[in-house]
Amino acid sequence: MNDDLIFKAEKRRHGKLSETVNPMLNEALSHYQNKDFEAAENACRLALIENQNDAQAHQLMGVLWSQKGDYEAATEHLEKAVALDSNLTEALFNLGKVHRDMGRYAKAITSFESVASTWPTNPDAWMELGVALTKSGRMLDSITAYEHAIEYGKSGYQVWYMLGTAYIEHGRYDHANAALRHALELDRSYAPTWVNLAITLENQGQLDEAIKLYRFLLNSEPNYHDALYRYALALLTTENLAAGWAAFAPRQSWPQTLTSHGQSDAPYWSGEDISNGSLLIWTEQGPGDEILMGSMVPDVLALNTKVTLACSDRIAPLFTRSFPNCRVVIRSKTELPADEIGTVSAQASLTELGASLRSTSESFSKSKAYLAIEHERCEALRLKYASTNGRRPLIGISWRSESETATQQKSTALKDWAEILKSTDADFVCLQYGDTEQERSCFQPQVGRELIWDPDIDPLKDMDGFAHQVGAMDLVISTSNTTVHVAGALGRDVWTLVPEGTGRPWYWFLDRTDCVWYPSMRLYRQPKAGDWATPLSAVHHDLSQWMLHWSAR
Repeated sequence: MNDDLIFKAEKRRHGKLSETVNPMLNEALSHYQNKDFEAAENACRLALIENQNDAQAHQLMGVLWSQKGDYEAATEHLEKAVALDSNLTEALFNLGKVHRDMGRYAKAITSFESVASTWPTNPDAWMELGVALTKSGRMLDSITAYEHAIEYGKSGYQVWYMLGTAYIEHGRYDHANAALRHALELDRSYAPTWVNLAITLENQGQLDEAIKLYRFLLNSEPNYHDALYRYALALLTTENLAAGWAAFAPRQSWPQTLTSHGQSDAPYWSGEDISNGSLLIWTEQGPGDEILMGSMVPDVLALNTKVTLACSDRIAPLFTRSFPNCRVVIRSKTELPADEIGTVSAQASLTELGASLRSTSESFSKSKAYLAIEHERCEALRLKYASTNGRRPLIGISWRSESETATQQKSTALKDWAEILKSTDADFVCLQYGDTEQERSCFQPQVGRELIWDPDIDPLKDMDGFAHQVGAMDLVISTSNTTVHVAGALGRDVWTLVPEGTGRPWYWFLDRTDCVWYPSMRLYRQPKAGDWATPLSAVHHDLSQWMLHWSAR
């Protein structure tokens, strides 16, 4: 809590903090400055017995409780201090920090904004405001706050690192590059700065330079998991698959990995002969990744071994129908159903199979459509949606992603699709999952036509029903999300809008317009991060040609 004392001392020099007249509080402050926190707390309690309305005593007690991790007690004392003395700015400052540490970012922002308003030249107030704004996802506002912190004298690598990170999130990569390099000039030992600079280079299209940075960092910190993770993804992205899978191998020990490793005593399978044995494989991450990696299950089933496949409940109906020779069981987020699995010869996560089954670009020649659906259900949906008895094609569209790490980079706005829908004589079906009502209601008057939406199908609850809906389409056009994985695995024609930079999933690789995972997929790429106009224009052009071929069939 030394920064609280610095803030207090600066305020005293600033002329806004009076020396306390409570002797016990003076004693408590002395103990605190000497880092005898237990004595400080005892003296502060006596000060409050002497005067329960002593704002500065409540302020110090709030700091002490915060230091001990009791944020509720800290909040109570700090709010009391502010209520007793609205000019006690350091209490408001520390209250903001407590709110921030508890994840109450809106309240933290309110506190820090009040401090910055009262004392606009204090760099610490702007710095803390920037952090709270960053945590709230308000990147543009956080950039302004960090810039004010620097303007009013905040130095050190931390503020430049935070500013650079905010620039990345806001898509201002040239500014991010400059800020992060300045942070490294101030302190070259802070590993996250190197990682974020490498991420910036990825977003600037300099993947080879980013890989060099990851290697440089890993030479000094070989177990730094964030760098290992980004390095592995970068190698996979460049189709250096064997090296990428090798770098990815220790991921079960990384804190960001949710995995089912260690729940079975069976040895881990790495491609050796397992004929006449039994293999447990499990899926990981979201449904899109389950479907992508599921394209390797037919390879496993061809190994003459009994296979048990643990997957999410959303994907289980699809996999059960698609892999009749495989025993499909349902896993929770990471927990495997041990009673249903029983004893097996070997185990592996489905992702890890890539090291054995997809170690070269040529190994993808086995990839093909594999998801099975019921033809009659698809035909019923086609009849439901078609407005002209099949004389116009059904084109499904999806325009955003709900990725945990790259929603903004992978998403367009529905209004960006207006020209495509206006000029194409087709029936367009909304395949976008999540709440789309507001976007659709604004969009229809803009383009003068209906975007068909089926309230009976909810992809977030009924993936099997959604797969049949996708299967009813003549063409699917979408940003990189679960929709394109479903379409590709069904063998439907699908055009995928691929972001550049760190929003680009590794499995779309670089520069390709084809997709090795799904032969029916065509890729439309951003030329630079944030530019959706170029791939949407290419889609618009190619769609007019596609319509001519469709009409002539």
